[in-house]
Amino acid sequence: MKRFYPTTVFDSFFDDFFSVVPKKKSNYTFERKEDGFKFELEIPGFGKDDVKVNIEDNYLKIDCKKENKERNFAYDISYLTEENEIDLSKTVAEIENGILSLDIPIIKNKKKPKQIEVKVK
Repeated sequence: MKRFYPTTVFDSFFDDFFSVVPKKKSNYTFERKEDGFKFELEIPGFGKDDVKVNIEDNYLKIDCKKENKERNFAYDISYLTEENEIDLSKTVAEIENGILSLDIPIIKNKKKPKQIEVKVK
């Protein structure tokens, strides 16, 4: 955080110290394939009954709940759905060794841009 007033040596020391403390990040991979995409997320300690996966409003939402443990994720996938449609009926979700894998196929829309004829008046 940048300050707009003079700081002391101690202020800059603590700012520098806390800026190197690692922040908790989700370990995930996202791979675009010709027929869809594959998403993998590390969720150790959660099983099949602890995880709910939804795709709504151009977001991939993953909720993990188990006893006193809870993790929630939301990923914007709107750029994938701009020209294509997600085939939810063929979407597969699996958990193996603490990794949630999603294979999400897309239906390629063959919509061609409609050209509008320009007339002279």
